[in-house]
Order: sequence, then structure tokens, then C-alpha cells
Amino acid sequence: MKIEINGKTYEASEIISEKKEEKGVIKICILPSGNVLVGYFNQKWSSCWLENAAVIRRWGTERGLGQISEEGPTSETILDHCHGRVDFDVSTLIFSIEVTAVMEWQSALLNS
Repeated sequence: MKIEINGKTYEASEIISEKKEEKGVIKICILPSGNVLVGYFNQKWSSCWLENAAVIRRWGTERGLGQISEEGPTSETILDHCHGRVDFDVSTLIFSIEVTAVMEWQSALLNS
């Protein structure tokens, strides 16, 4: 479907698109009331969800969330696996951190 705006023609998909993170991106998400979760982040419009999610009950770090984002969970990190998907609205997302220690987090989330 084509749409014309101010004399210029666009494909509808160029104007109306779903905002979605690349599938498989692991993020640490900070939500209200001190809830910190980790999982495979997805977003469609204002709906967000984490697949294979876990609550990070204890960070187990000396340098905060950035440390486990970069290095993966430590021996002191405690994860409470949610055994599936956790849904939340984008308006409740305080901030998120994309993990760089992907292999370490993939291993840690296998039990979710």
C-alpha cells in the first residue's frame, strides 16, 4: 500500500511500523519498586516483554549492574527464574542495559 504525503509517495510500512528490538537481545531491565529483571527483550508498541526472564535478587557485584552486564553473573549473583515470559508496559521501564556478556547470560538464563 502506498501513501502520498505532501506530494511524496511512501510505502505504508515506512510510515506505520512496529517498534521491536532485535530478537534475542538480552537486557537488564529496571522496573518500579526495585524490581531488576534480565531476559530476552522484545517490544511491540508500548508492550514490552522478557522471554526466559529472571529476577536479579542479588547482584553480587562490587561495581553494580554494569559489572554483571559486562562480565555476566558472578558466583554471588542470585537469580529467581520466572520460567517464561514477563510482560510490562514501556511506561514502567525506568531504564535498561543491553548486556555485552551474551554467552554468560545465555547460560544463566537456560534454566528460565
